[in-house]
Amino acid sequence: METNPESFLEYVRARAGDALRAAMLFDGDDYRHLYVRSNVEARYEPSQFEDIAALFAEEHDHVLRAESTFDVGRMESMTYVLEDAIVLVFPTSGRRGAAVSLDRDAGSNLFEFVHDARTRLYGTDE
Repeated sequence: METNPESFLEYVRARAGDALRAAMLFDGDDYRHLYVRSNVEARYEPSQFEDIAALFAEEHDHVLRAESTFDVGRMESMTYVLEDAIVLVFPTSGRRGAAVSLDRDAGSNLFEFVHDARTRLYGTDE
């Protein structure tokens, strides 16, 4: 699935504003930052970002299992609600996808946010 990271980041930044902590693309253990807020970048070593990307890539098997188990369509996003952050993972094929980290208070209207962000990232509503 082809991505449009520029449109995705533009949308995420506009909607999340100052609550945006980070945005990345991942492919297995490899990743590319689209954006990292300075206090987030200072908190993590580069190897920790690699571990995060690898964790997201490993979730692919769970995505396939969830899609077949729930039988209500493709997985559009996985959400991690942590004490101080919300992380949204947008899986694609294989071990690839995108992830966004937001301050925890950014969780309102989450469904609409996930749908619109995914549409901008992949350019389709399918």
